[in-house]
Amino acid sequence: MKRILFVTTSCFPVRGAECIVNARLLSVLSESGQFKIDLVTKKSKWQNYPSDSLQEYGIQLESLEMVEVDNRINILTIWQHLLSFLKFGIVNKGDHWAVKALPIVKRKIMQNNYDYVLTRAQPSHLIGNYIKEKFHIKWVCTWNDPYPTDMYPKPFGNGNDISVVRSHSKAIKIMRNADVFIYPNRRLANYMNSFIKSPNERIMIIPHVMMDIPKHVVKRKGSRLRLIHSGNCTGTRSAKLFLLALQELISCGYVRKEDILVSFLGLINDDEQQIIKGPILRDVVEILEPVSYLNSLEILNEFDVSIIIEAPWDEGVFLPTKVSDFMMEGKRIFTISPHVGLLHDLYEKGYISYYADVTDLCSIKNELMKIISDSKKDNWDDYIVKVPVEYTKSYVLSEFLQI
Repeated sequence: MKRILFVTTSCFPVRGAECIVNARLLSVLSESGQFKIDLVTKKSKWQNYPSDSLQEYGIQLESLEMVEVDNRINILTIWQHLLSFLKFGIVNKGDHWAVKALPIVKRKIMQNNYDYVLTRAQPSHLIGNYIKEKFHIKWVCTWNDPYPTDMYPKPFGNGNDISVVRSHSKAIKIMRNADVFIYPNRRLANYMNSFIKSPNERIMIIPHVMMDIPKHVVKRKGSRLRLIHSGNCTGTRSAKLFLLALQELISCGYVRKEDILVSFLGLINDDEQQIIKGPILRDVVEILEPVSYLNSLEILNEFDVSIIIEAPWDEGVFLPTKVSDFMMEGKRIFTISPHVGLLHDLYEKGYISYYADVTDLCSIKNELMKIISDSKKDNWDDYIVKVPVEYTKSYVLSEFLQI
């Protein structure tokens, strides 16, 4: 039996990608009966989605500590950020949460013997480093996205050039101190380790875990082919090229309106909403109101193909939460992603059914036509999803037991 002190700013209530992956991991670990977990977190402030409770995931905790802070600029938050600098030797926006959470974490350590402290996302890494240095407890640090945040891949981030690395030398020095680094995929590990420079034996690749075995789903009989994009498609993640590709296929007569229905479950950019409202797509594309994560999994059962749209990064180092969701629900995945990136890697290995280059309109059109053509074949319902072993509960449990 292992005892873990789990420290994160994203977990409860369950809404938003980081909360979802943390809740799924907690569910799998606690369900196994091989871990005792104390959770220190804060209330999620995401407003775009309804939330689920931890109880709905069957999560059993030894204790739950909620640490709340005011994110508005005032005398208290300025003072707390100053304390962050004095306590941790560094300060960034939002680090005042670590200042307030630290006394609670120290109390938990005095009360219990932990095998390791597991931190996930900033600024929890400040606590992990502090606890390692003061109490000599193993620190396991998880990064699901690049950090520092302005070091996201180009063109929307500054990349990992040497000049950018130097500007974050203090933060990277702290990050480098972890005993174990967990990343959800090898591309992100390589990207971040280009400046953290950890020995390979301290790096673990543990993807976002599936909570259940994959389903086998057949196409809805006597209906249009139904595609769904589940989750927000806003900001740098733009559905514009996908919508223009679909619009062109219909207007040129390559695809009939009655053959296809596309649903966006979540928010979408304003300019793309205008395309949807146009005469060609208004009967083909619909926008559904956001629902909680667990409800979204039920809605997936009504669809044949799940869509993932990524931003046009120079390199796709992200593992979207939805990949393991769609695999668990037994869905074919159509990813519109960077050609150099993780999702293209999964496509080449046969784990993703359809791929189009996020920057290439013709690529998207061609793959849409292939999907529609395939859906009319007799063997469409014979599809069984292929899942990397690293995404399964048994693999993830074995990895965490080895730490």
